[in-house]
Amino acid sequence: MYVNLMLVHPKVTWKHLALHPKIHPRYKFILWLAIHKQLAIVERLQTFGIIVPPNCVFCSQQLRNIFAFIL
Repeated sequence: MYVNLMLVHPKVTWKHLALHPKIHPRYKFILWLAIHKQLAIVERLQTFGIIVPPNCVFCSQQLRNIFAFIL
């Protein structure tokens, strides 16, 4: 009965990245935020009313959506 009551969740492809033992906890946290689309990027900061320049600070080119490349 216990096994029947347990919820079945789909397998995720990024589990081995987030749980790898040799990754520093700081980077695991940033990875977790990016995977759950909670990373403070330009688009997200602008929704909170924070004014952020839309250009890259390194190359001064227009930024693209980061989540399209992560997932």
